[in-house]
Amino acid sequence: MDWGSLLTHSGGYLARGGWIMVLIIGLSLWMWLLIGKQWYLLLRNSALEKGVGECLRHAGEPGFVAAPWQLQLLEAAEAARGLRVRMRKRYLEAQTSSVSLTFQRHTGTILMLAGAAPLLGLLGTVTGMIDTFDIIAVHGTGNARGLASGISVALITTQAGLVTSVPGLALGLFLRRRAAKASERVVRFTHGLMLACGDAPPQGAPARPNFCEEMA
Repeated sequence: MDWGSLLTHSGGYLARGGWIMVLIIGLSLWMWLLIGKQWYLLLRNSALEKGVGECLRHAGEPGFVAAPWQLQLLEAAEAARGLRVRMRKRYLEAQTSSVSLTFQRHTGTILMLAGAAPLLGLLGTVTGMIDTFDIIAVHGTGNARGLASGISVALITTQAGLVTSVPGLALGLFLRRRAAKASERVVRFTHGLMLACGDAPPQGAPARPNFCEEMA
């Protein structure tokens, strides 16, 4: 089967699903776009993450590369160095919560869209069966073409909803776990930053008079 025949067959298949197929396809495209954005966000930050000590040793140096959220927290720590200890901790905790929410920004929407897809498929099923019963009421059971059209709408939309939902739910749960682990690393990094740059740095911590000692 060549590409032209495949596209024609696919177009006819989707057209039989009616207007509900348009909604399911739009929902699917939106869901996969968010999955791609979330996956890229997590992979990019994971690949660039550095340890607390390395970030403190090289913070501010030209060409130093770390995860964007680590640079954000380092800048927040630098901006809060003139605050009192309690206010500084609250400020850093607020920044940590903001970063954690960034990691979890799209997971809820992905799971919501994946859960809505079967409902749209069910709507198509109900619509197709109503059309089928209308044909039976007018023409009886002798109109095989009309009956097949109504049943086709019911089955195709149900199938499309399930095909959209199953991978969406699986990937949504996977990305939510990855986001939760990333949030845990953010919290650990902030705690390490507070310990390294607090009033009592751990023994053997690298000296950073232009950063840590000014924050203490």
